[in-house]
Amino acid sequence: MVDAQPKIPTPKASSTSLRALDTANFFLADVRDGLGPYLAIYLLTTLHWNAQNIGIAMSVMGIATVVAQTPAGALVDRTRRKRVYSIVASLLIAFAAMITITVPTYSVIMGGQAIMGVAAAWFAPAIAAITLGMVGPKALDKRVGRNETFNHAGNVFAALLAGLLGYYVSTKGIFLLLAAMSVLSSLSVWRIREEDIDHQLARGCSEEEEQANDGKPSGIRAVLGNRSILFFALACVLFHFANAAMLPLLGQRLAQGINAGTSSAYMSACIIVAQLVMIPVSHNIPRYTSYATLKKLFSKFGLKPQKIKLIGNPVKFAFVSLANEEERKNALLSLTGFVWKGQQLRVAVAGPKADPLAVKRMADANEGANGDKRLKTPADCSHEPTVGTTVSEELNDQVAGLWRLSYTEQLEAKTKLVHDFLIELHRDIDRMIDHSHNEPSVRGGQDSKDRLFKWYMWSKKNCDRKPCVADPIEGSPVVDGYRNKCEFSIDAIDKTVGFRLGCYKQGSVRVASISECPIVSSQMKEIVLIMERFMKDVTKLEPFDHVDHTGHWKQVMVRVNSSGDSSMIVLSMEPKSLTDEEIETEQRSLRDFIAASLPSASLYLEVQGRKSRRLRHIRGPASLMEHMSIHGKELLFEVSPDAFFQINTPAAQICFEKIAEKLQISKETLLLDVCCGTGTIGISLAASVARVVGIELNADAVRDAEKNAAANHVSNIEFMAGKAEDLVSKIVSKPEYHAEFKEIVAIIDPPRAGLSQLMLCLFSSLTILSLTQTKL
Repeated sequence: MVDAQPKIPTPKASSTSLRALDTANFFLADVRDGLGPYLAIYLLTTLHWNAQNIGIAMSVMGIATVVAQTPAGALVDRTRRKRVYSIVASLLIAFAAMITITVPTYSVIMGGQAIMGVAAAWFAPAIAAITLGMVGPKALDKRVGRNETFNHAGNVFAALLAGLLGYYVSTKGIFLLLAAMSVLSSLSVWRIREEDIDHQLARGCSEEEEQANDGKPSGIRAVLGNRSILFFALACVLFHFANAAMLPLLGQRLAQGINAGTSSAYMSACIIVAQLVMIPVSHNIPRYTSYATLKKLFSKFGLKPQKIKLIGNPVKFAFVSLANEEERKNALLSLTGFVWKGQQLRVAVAGPKADPLAVKRMADANEGANGDKRLKTPADCSHEPTVGTTVSEELNDQVAGLWRLSYTEQLEAKTKLVHDFLIELHRDIDRMIDHSHNEPSVRGGQDSKDRLFKWYMWSKKNCDRKPCVADPIEGSPVVDGYRNKCEFSIDAIDKTVGFRLGCYKQGSVRVASISECPIVSSQMKEIVLIMERFMKDVTKLEPFDHVDHTGHWKQVMVRVNSSGDSSMIVLSMEPKSLTDEEIETEQRSLRDFIAASLPSASLYLEVQGRKSRRLRHIRGPASLMEHMSIHGKELLFEVSPDAFFQINTPAAQICFEKIAEKLQISKETLLLDVCCGTGTIGISLAASVARVVGIELNADAVRDAEKNAAANHVSNIEFMAGKAEDLVSKIVSKPEYHAEFKEIVAIIDPPRAGLSQLMLCLFSSLTILSLTQTKL
């Protein structure tokens, strides 16, 4: 295999040169930044300059550095005398510092700052090039972290001495300190052995790369054509504009009204605190691994990982998934022994986690081999019913846990569950309240804390140890067969269409018949039997096996309406290696079969690949039509395959009527129907309010909602597709809405996963329960 990157030698610099590089970074910390904020204190307190001239003097060094930066970088890249030029730059800064205090005229100080700026432009590229030439690219990130650690330690040392000199001697002593550190940095650089610097490698390329480029390094076009470098440069410029002037301005402020020595001491304290934070950060950053850095490592070798899972903090190892066996072999060859972040990588093939079903089958097989029991078949060992119950009863226990109770007993059990939950919730809130200070110890502004505490005290007094009053549960008019939507699995062994017993994690893929399931209607059971007949007698494809991932048919989704005159079937398939012609053949077979068995049904085929999903409308109506009666008004709703609709239509009608009673809305109300689905709640309440705005993430559901509004002749409603947190925030912040409507009321029917943290924070920031104009 040929590596995706050229072979770059790893230089081995002597320990003497590496220690000299450490001390050079230590002493250059104060040198390459010049006098910095101490100059402002000196000019203000000693020379009594005004703020305008001080600002000009401070700017001269920065401007000179910017002008000299590019030529300095080019010279560093070209020359082999990096040490000599570094020493010259250090001595120039020492010279500029000395003339600033010996000949403190306007022109000399400005000239000295210009010299410092030009000299300072040399150090960053020179130290980077010398480091790269000494340690090579594989160890560069770790060495840069070490350089920065010594640099920040040098800043702490220099700031401490500068504060002491400024306080006990004079501010001129700070300039002498700068000159002394310049001389010491020159000596440190001179101690770096010339033979330990690979100047070819210091340019960032190997001999092979330079020969391939006719002996010429990359030009400026390579930089200007790299978006990553350009964005990084822009970020550095913006950071410099935001950060560079802070300490000088602080220095001027500190110097007003107090003496120079005290100002210098305060300035040193500011610098020391910042640098003490930077030392551990610089030392530890190279040791940390992120998803992006690991992905970049793989890209160097032309590898494209599918998934990366980092383990540990800091990261100790990672699991990486690759597309195929060849990619995995290339990764093993390329990465084994590779030195990255100063560590040699160890790479091995990861053994997959034991399949729970395979484990269960093996245990059952062993039991059969060692005991008197027969060896079970896959169908047998995937699930065994509990002793004393039938498979149908166990399935009912799983999907309708309270089915053995009468409906009155079911409501009593659910009422107790709600009661216990609310009491526990109130206890949780009580633990959040800091009673000694009468405020909650939670995040948020003081207004949120005040409202939470007032609500807590009110609920404690009026709601019997619960956060709110819970009304009695309203019973459903329909108790059995109430579900208008179900998703059914297909057994890979006997092709039964029904609900799965247990779950795969528990080692079960057995599918049980729903013939005795109380929550499934007789109409839906008939459709399931028809689809089961298609699986057994018509299709040439096998159901999908979750154990060995063979087969194609995965799931059947069925919708029916409450009147029984409309139904929808969505059959999902895994295409795998099927050609388009084979899929079309199965599609025609399915269409003809359903046309003969269920002529009025809406039929869809969902082709669900690994990274794609296609929903094909095969025959019948494109949507399911559902009727609801709200306060005596008949409403018609169109429901598409992916749209949300309440699973118990008669119970939903009662729920919507109760919502209208509780809200106490009027013709001056703006109603927000958040997570509106097909618009059922908003449309049912539109006649009682001034305007309704429905918000839904699913674009298909929004289109259904718009059709439903038009079909029911509701004109005071609009629907928006997008994230609820974004749209609600925009709506409640519009002044025209607050001017037009007396109140804004939000109704939330959240998804199963619940509301996002951002959404909860948004509503907690609003005024709740009509304290002003918004209520929830």
